[in-house]
Amino acid sequence: MSGTWHGLFVSEIIIKRRHNLIVIAGFVNQLHHPTKIYFLKGYTEELLSHLLRRPIRVEVQSVEHHRDVLFKWI
Repeated sequence: MSGTWHGLFVSEIIIKRRHNLIVIAGFVNQLHHPTKIYFLKGYTEELLSHLLRRPIRVEVQSVEHHRDVLFKWI
């Protein structure tokens, strides 16, 4: 993920497992064109699904600046 999405994530990468599906989520910078984000999302899903032999879903949300991401630690 860090090589493909180099410098795009403004938050930590969150990995979840729902039954047989692996979900990778995070916040990306809004400065890049949406078609680049869509391409990287599809590329990452296909590559990781092939390598791990299970379905992968990448969920990203865009924010304008890294200060817009608020974490609450409990």
